[in-house]
Amino acid sequence: MTKAELIAAMNENSAALLKVVEGLEESERRMPGAVGQWSVHDVVGHIGYWDGEALKAFPNFFETGCEPYCFEIKEGELDHWNDRAVQERRAWSWERVLEEFFTVRGRTMALLDEINDEDLKREGTYPWSQVGPLGKLILIDLDHEREHIEALRKWRAKIKPGA
Repeated sequence: MTKAELIAAMNENSAALLKVVEGLEESERRMPGAVGQWSVHDVVGHIGYWDGEALKAFPNFFETGCEPYCFEIKEGELDHWNDRAVQERRAWSWERVLEEFFTVRGRTMALLDEINDEDLKREGTYPWSQVGPLGKLILIDLDHEREHIEALRKWRAKIKPGA
């Protein structure tokens, strides 16, 4: 994907996320079961958290000699990482969860503005210690968002048919 296509996909995901949460009451946003046991609030917090983790890895692709940002997730520990991030954000207000998502999104877009299509091919270390091109890291993150947004759409259709 080109930089322009990635930026368009980010804007599309942001708009889709806003659309799926639009008009939900606080009680609906906090209702467990939107995705597994998670509420809408939990899912949006989870997306913001992982977007932030991907953003922290950007220097790995550009700064020589920097210690790569990564964490060790051992086999079977991913659920623990997700639960920890969700639990922390569960105490946050809805406004703070959205602020994290859009702040990270804005910082990611600003970094994308500074690079070119060739930079997307730069190899670096992903947060989970795998090595690959920057463009793939962004695509993985976008696909992760889309997966959750689609699950939220289906959940919303069940609780607010026709809305």
